[in-house]
Amino acid sequence: MPDRADDPIFRFLLERFMMLRAAEVGATEAAAFDVDLQAPTRSRLVLHVRPDQSSPDVRAAAVAAFLELIAPCVVQSTDGAIEVGDPDGKGEPQFCLITLLYVDGSPSLAIGYITRASSDVHAKALLGVLRRGGPGAADEV
Repeated sequence: MPDRADDPIFRFLLERFMMLRAAEVGATEAAAFDVDLQAPTRSRLVLHVRPDQSSPDVRAAAVAAFLELIAPCVVQSTDGAIEVGDPDGKGEPQFCLITLLYVDGSPSLAIGYITRASSDVHAKALLGVLRRGGPGAADEV
């Protein structure tokens, strides 16, 4: 069986899944990694979705930043909402929402989504959307 990062069918389905989830939380960028439980910062990139014309250096820096953000979540086996950027013109800071997908009780895939939220509470509500799915899930907080 091919490695997930090299499997075109897996990558196709993962990209569709990530794009749907990104739209649900207003994310502008997302990255998925095969989790390395022994060294989370060496987890392998499976897919990076960034719909702009960024240079390879900018994209590589973004992937490296995602790796640093997912590592604590992998170590603690928990999802997270981490503030990563200054407020925009509307006063909303940028957050990375991290979700872990499990196989046999261990994190197997980590996905980070970059979005804006009005507060930590709002960011955690958006994380709830990713966990539970569906529009309106953020209203449950």
